[in-house]
Amino acid sequence: MLWNLLLLFLVFAAAKKKFNPYAAAIVFGVAEAGIYFFHTRNVVGACLEFAVYALLAAGLVYFLGRLDRKPATGNPYPTPGTDEKVSFRWEYIPLAALVLFLVFGETVIRFWLKAQNG
Repeated sequence: MLWNLLLLFLVFAAAKKKFNPYAAAIVFGVAEAGIYFFHTRNVVGACLEFAVYALLAAGLVYFLGRLDRKPATGNPYPTPGTDEKVSFRWEYIPLAALVLFLVFGETVIRFWLKAQNG
């Protein structure tokens, strides 16, 4: 789980610094697949792990990019103090779900599989 947090900070930093954030998502997927392959020696499972984690991290980058965009207010001369309000945006919901799954998803799936196998 600590490794997932470190990789997630890599994706956040790349998204904020505008250093090709989708490349950071691919690095996240490669690292997760490498860890999985190291533990299981299963190539197909590692490829599946790469695809899942790279897509989830790419979704995270996409929603972070959407949050960075300023909404069009339509008012060319806003009154003082109007831009200080923060309104709820729908992008927060999938963003929170992606972060939770990227950090805790692997742990939850492993506990679930152990419970299924006995």
